[in-house]
Amino acid sequence: MLDAMRAAEEQGRDLVLALPIDGLRDGQVRVALDAVVTVGRDHPASARAMSAARFDAWASDGPDAGGEAPRPAPPWFLPCSHQVNLWTQASLAASGPVPLPFATRLLPFMAPRLGQADIPVLVGEALPPAILRTAVLVASLAIAVAADPHARRIEAATLAALMAARELERERRTSDRLLALSAEFERLEGAGMPGRSTRTPSLPPARRRPEAHANPRMARTPRAAVLRSRRQGNDAG
Repeated sequence: MLDAMRAAEEQGRDLVLALPIDGLRDGQVRVALDAVVTVGRDHPASARAMSAARFDAWASDGPDAGGEAPRPAPPWFLPCSHQVNLWTQASLAASGPVPLPFATRLLPFMAPRLGQADIPVLVGEALPPAILRTAVLVASLAIAVAADPHARRIEAATLAALMAARELERERRTSDRLLALSAEFERLEGAGMPGRSTRTPSLPPARRRPEAHANPRMARTPRAAVLRSRRQGNDAG
């Protein structure tokens, strides 16, 4: 895995890893990632994923010792559409001016729930627009997190600000990628066949996607990891 990460960096490519939740404990892996997202399928697994994304869950989230060692990217929690209670809990805990001790870095998006019937679709050659739209949204949030991984929260206004900031070269690269993904999202919205719903994936209340246009071929995703928590016995995190 580390070899693959080094090869991707040398070739200027981006790499997305899907790892078990315990992968967070591998400091060598985490320090090489730009963004980390935790997700769980059922409630116990998702509760573990949410706990792993707490502000105080990992000592490495704090300041560097001596300011020299790199700071590993802290994890952000991504709930699914059937986990509204966990999204609400995480959102309220981090909504104040000072996050509560158990507050979670929460992505402002709820991924659609995928069932067993969706597995053949995911491994097929062509993904339907609905799944691709979800991928574009998650990629956009990963880029926003990578721009400021230690932020308290990411909001729609955060994405809009990143799209508009173009003074520095790094800001222009981030803006181009987000604008390209936004244009791709709009293209996918119009790609549904007659009779097929083009409804966007579930979003939390009061969350809206900023509008923008750009060349979708410029879109790339940062080196990121999706940490999956799996139910293990009665361990609910």
